[in-house]
This record gives sequence, structure tokens and C-alpha cells, in this order.
Amino acid sequence: MNAAARRAILLFTRAPEAEARAKGLPVEAGSRLFEAFLGGWRERAAQTGADLLVVAPSESVRTLRRLFPDACVAAQQGPSFGARVEAAFSFAFARGAGAVLMAGCDSPPLEAPEVEAAFAHLDSSAGAMALAPAEDGGVNAIGLNAAADRRIAHIRWLGADVDRQLRAFARRDGLALWLSSSSPDLDRVRDLAGLYRLSRFAARWRVFRALLRRLLAGVGEFLSGDRRAPAGVALDSPITRGPPRALSLSL
Repeated sequence: MNAAARRAILLFTRAPEAEARAKGLPVEAGSRLFEAFLGGWRERAAQTGADLLVVAPSESVRTLRRLFPDACVAAQQGPSFGARVEAAFSFAFARGAGAVLMAGCDSPPLEAPEVEAAFAHLDSSAGAMALAPAEDGGVNAIGLNAAADRRIAHIRWLGADVDRQLRAFARRDGLALWLSSSSPDLDRVRDLAGLYRLSRFAARWRVFRALLRRLLAGVGEFLSGDRRAPAGVALDSPITRGPPRALSLSL
């Protein structure tokens, strides 16, 4: 851990190929998009003086170590989804971080000024939380500092109100709360058209417009009904998620 920075961006994710398969996307084009999202977080870590940590299912560790040779990549620990979230935060703090921002791989990174603002908030408050809300009721990133209560295994991570639950947790425990602007994420195939339209004017999505166009073109045949959805993939699932949603379908 960089002792001078004491900041960490923690990617709680599976390999991009696994993410594409779980969402029913063409693997090559989908994995390129998710890899680009993760690469954007790597850039944010460099821009804000944060160390980059990655916590993943054991079957994704080898791929992610290849993608992030300079990052610390570790396997998830814990018997339940919430326990794995808690363990990931504990892992980062045990390495010396004072402020940790956790994100997944199904949405673009926050803009650099927002990441810096989140870390500044976490650095300056005794007990603090930072949230990047998703428009579906989930969150795209969660930040905690070392003084904050991290017992968040009780959160219903696969419910439709993760953002609300986390805000209530912050209020109950007296945590100073910082919020970013909200943004959608890529949870299902049918999100693609709207996200491509959004990329015309939303700065967070604009840089990924070409990848979205390529991916959207690749699923045209799929959406026309000429191909069947892979087993276990629900195109219209109402489930939303917190940052670890990247793992929910396989774990």
C-alpha cells in the first residue's frame, strides 16, 4: 500500500468475459466494454493517487492478474454475498488504506473530479461514506473510510433499493455522506440502446460510445429473436444491485 496516499480503489468484479456471458452479451464485444470500464477505474486510481486493488471469484483471478499486472488481485472470501463485500473492504483496510472506494465493472468510472471529491470527503471526516447512485435504485460505487462501521452484510444487495438501504445505514450510524451524480449501468441486453443514446451527451458514457455501438450491432440478431437467450439469463429481470452485482449471477 502506498503509505503516502492511504487511498485505494477496490474493484469487486469478475473477469470481463464472465461478465459478458452472465449478461447474455456477445462475449468478445461485451468483454471489451467491461474491460474498458475497469481500465477507466485504473486511470482514476492513477489520477487520484490511489492504489488499485481487485477482489474476484477464484475462477476470475488469473484473468484479472493478467489484465492488471501492477495491481493486487485477490480471491473473494466469505460464505455469503454480503460477507464477501465486508471481507473485501476489510482486505483493503488491512493493507493500510484509510479510504476505500469500491466499484464493479458494469458501468463507467466516475469522472476524475468526482473520484477526487469522494476521496477528499472520506479523508476529511471521522466516519464517512460515499455513494454513486445508479438510476435503477442500486449504486455504482461505495466508499468508506477506516473509521466507518463496515458491518454491511445485512444489506439486501440484490434488492431494488440498495441505495436507500445504504443511506439509511449512514444516517443510523452517523456517517457523513457524500453523493455523486446518478448514472445508469449495464444490467441486461435491453439496456444497450438507451445507453448508446445516452452516450451522445453524457460525459461518463461518451468515451465508450464506439464500444457500445459495436456491442449493440452484435446483439441485433439476438434481439430480433433469431437466437435464444443463454440459460439463466433474464433480459427483463427487475433485480438491481450494489457494486458487487458483477458477481451475483454466478455466485
